[in-house]
Amino acid sequence: MPDPGFGRLTGVIPDLAEELARQAGVPAELVRIENPARMIEAFRAGMLDVTFIGITADRAAVMRYGPTVIDLQTTYLVPAASTIATIAEVDQPGVRILVPQRSAQEAHL
Repeated sequence: MPDPGFGRLTGVIPDLAEELARQAGVPAELVRIENPARMIEAFRAGMLDVTFIGITADRAAVMRYGPTVIDLQTTYLVPAASTIATIAEVDQPGVRILVPQRSAQEAHL
């Protein structure tokens, strides 16, 4: 499952995973997975022991969640010509919001 076409995984989540492994006294094997659906498949196949992922109903059906480790805020993108400049302007009737299907953002909205 690791993708040799990419270098070492870096960032907050890989750092957390390495620290968790260190504290557990086991080696960390970081695996790059393309999206949450593939992550669920990897869990079902027994290819993962631990991951960091947002909580949604379909994910909770196959994974047991521990305590919240990170509370990430997401942002929004608008076209350059948009008049929207604040979150309050996004949260208005008639404003269409697109999120990935079955994502944590969809569950939140």
